Parts: sequence; structure tokens; C-alpha cells
Amino acid sequence: MIVLITMFVGDWTASLGIIIPLTLYPLFDVCFSVRKSPSPSRQHPIYLEWIPALHVIFQLVILVALFRLANTDGAVWTTWAAAISCGFCAGISGIVPAHELGHCVRGPRRWLANVMMQVVAYPHFTQEHNRNHHRYVAMNRDGASAPRGRGFWKHLAVTIPLQWVSIHREMSQKSPGIRNPVLLRTVLSLLTAMALFLYDTAVGSTWLIYSASAVFLLEYVNYIRHYGLHREEDEAVTELHSWDSEACWSRWMLLELSRHSAHHLKANVPFWQLQPTAGALRLPSGYFGCFWPCMIPPLWKWLIHPKLDLLERKLREKPS
Repeated sequence: MIVLITMFVGDWTASLGIIIPLTLYPLFDVCFSVRKSPSPSRQHPIYLEWIPALHVIFQLVILVALFRLANTDGAVWTTWAAAISCGFCAGISGIVPAHELGHCVRGPRRWLANVMMQVVAYPHFTQEHNRNHHRYVAMNRDGASAPRGRGFWKHLAVTIPLQWVSIHREMSQKSPGIRNPVLLRTVLSLLTAMALFLYDTAVGSTWLIYSASAVFLLEYVNYIRHYGLHREEDEAVTELHSWDSEACWSRWMLLELSRHSAHHLKANVPFWQLQPTAGALRLPSGYFGCFWPCMIPPLWKWLIHPKLDLLERKLREKPS
């Protein structure tokens, strides 16, 4: 709501969608303590199913408001600030719900997930995430899993093309040529960008900045939740192949996404039923709290490598 309102207020308020998640949210991750006893699995009220869908629909409204702002104000700094603000909002409250909806096999919720990812110019994500990431998580062949020692910025440059090539290669074997849905959706993104630039350079640039900001946050989350963890080809997925966090603010804001090992153990379990996994690895803070340390690779390694070293010692000492 804050981001949407600032699209109509304009001026410096367009920056609030950047300031709030990068300053207040990390503090909230630290200040809101972890609950000693986790909430029990909730029942199945219908509104829980539609929370992610409503998030995605709301993101489409925000994007329309952003285009209106860009068309009115043109290529000024407040337009670019608004694009990043809306992109961050899409990354937090659009892609996360789209990830939840994308695990539906079919129907309107799966369709909404594909629409959201098309809107942020990352249309291959749902297929790559479901078909390859969950199957190859923590393996060398998984482009979304960062190996130990690789800094975030290097991983960001590597993971985006790797994931696209991975799913394009698989889908082209089933649907060669123009029938490949990944190729078709990528072409649609390129045509959308061309059409927006032909209409107005400021509008086209705004959409690219918006999409890049959303994807940036997505790949940041992919980075921290599997960093440094390794799985052999014949090894089953366990709670030791994902990083978890029980930080309340990340749990509340991201639809329990930080209970990630439980999600990988049972990907079809809806977000409101995810529970903390016994023996799972714990991040130093929540997803928001880890953001700034992750942006400084030496600091990130200083925080996380001792945890990896401890895990390796335990695995070596564990009887075969």
C-alpha cells in the first residue's frame, strides 16, 4: 500500500519502497525475537489460499501505476527511484507469492504465477525452479545453488544465464524449436521491452529497472538459502541442503519462505503448514537481516563459513 500510494504522491516519496525494506526490515528481523515454540499447523480457511493470489493481482495494479508515473514525469530521478521501489515490492510481495502459486500443478493459481514472472521478465523461473532446482538442489549442476567461496556478485552474474540455459535445454528436448514454451516466453519479454521503448523511452527503461530490481532480490534469496551446501549425485535431499531462519519478520513477510528445508523436503506443502525442521541449518538472521552482510562478500563469508566448518566436522565424525 505504501508503494502504491507513493506512485500518486510522487517526488521523494517514491524512494520509500527502497528505504523501508533496506533499513527498517533488517532491523525488524533483529528486533522481533524468534518464538521459542513455533505456531502449530493452521487449518485450511479459504483466505489462506488466496493471500498469494491477491498479492500478485496487487502487484499488477502497482505496475500500472508505475507506468502512469513514468509516462507523466518522464526520465527523472524520481521515476528511476519509483522503478526500483516497485521492483523491490515485486521481489518481496510478488515473486514470493508467485513461488507459492507456482507449486500448484495447474489452474488459475499456476497461471497467476506465470503472469507474475512474465511481468518481471523472468518467465522461465517457475519451470526451472520446479523441474530442476528441486531435483538438483545443492548439486554442481544446479545454477541456483551457490558453491562455497563464490561471492554474491559473481553468483548473480553466473546464475541468471545458467538457470535459463538449464530449463531451455530441457524444454527444447520435449518441445523443439518454436514450440519451446521457455523460448516463446523469452521472446514475449523481448517484444514487450521493444514495444515499451517504442512507445516511450522512459517507460521502457522503467520496466527494465523494475524487472532487474525484482530479479536481483530473487537471486539474493536463492544465494543465501543454499550457499556453500553440497550434495552428491546419489545423495537424497535432507535438511542439511538448505539454510533456515525462524526470524519472525522474514517468516511473516515472506509467507514462511525462510522455513526452506521443510519446503524442499515436501514441496507440495502449502506455506501455512510449513514447520521448522529439526537439525536444519540456521542463518545468522532472517532474509532481510542477512541482506547487507551478503552484499559484502568478505563479511558474509566471515559470518557463514564457521557454520559450514562446524557442519563439515560433524559430517566427518558421523559414523557411516
